[in-house]
Amino acid sequence: MTRTLVVSITCSLLLAACASAPGVVAVEDLRVGPARYLDDTTTLLRVAGQPLHRRGPSVVFGGFEDVWDFQGFRCFLNAGWRCDQLLTTDSTVLASRGVRVGMRVEEMLSTMGAPAHQRTNGDTLILSYDLKGKGRGFGVLVKATGDTVRSIAVGQLTFVFM
Repeated sequence: MTRTLVVSITCSLLLAACASAPGVVAVEDLRVGPARYLDDTTTLLRVAGQPLHRRGPSVVFGGFEDVWDFQGFRCFLNAGWRCDQLLTTDSTVLASRGVRVGMRVEEMLSTMGAPAHQRTNGDTLILSYDLKGKGRGFGVLVKATGDTVRSIAVGQLTFVFM
């Protein structure tokens, strides 16, 4: 009984530490506006309404099969008709843990914490947060110029041109 309790408490503490590790996000953090990573088309239509514009489906190797534009965000759908990536450049839309385009990078960092990866491409600062259990290539990607957030992408990030 005592050993089980100790193991249980230890596992709980380890899980809590992993969830709050710098640069790590949970699947619940992968959202933009009303949509979430891996929402299917029926769910997207229910939570966001009809897309304003739809491009696709396309049959480009390594590209997206379908792109749906909603008010304030874009959803990229791959095989299986699930939202593999959500992207926003609209300051009226909340993403991930409550960050938005137009925030100062300092504010975004106080909300999201330290990123797992950071690099600069010209005048663009690129910060990424890894999805717990998946690692690099899945999670949240924030691009900023100057001291202002310009775009936020969540989900499968291998399709984001960095």
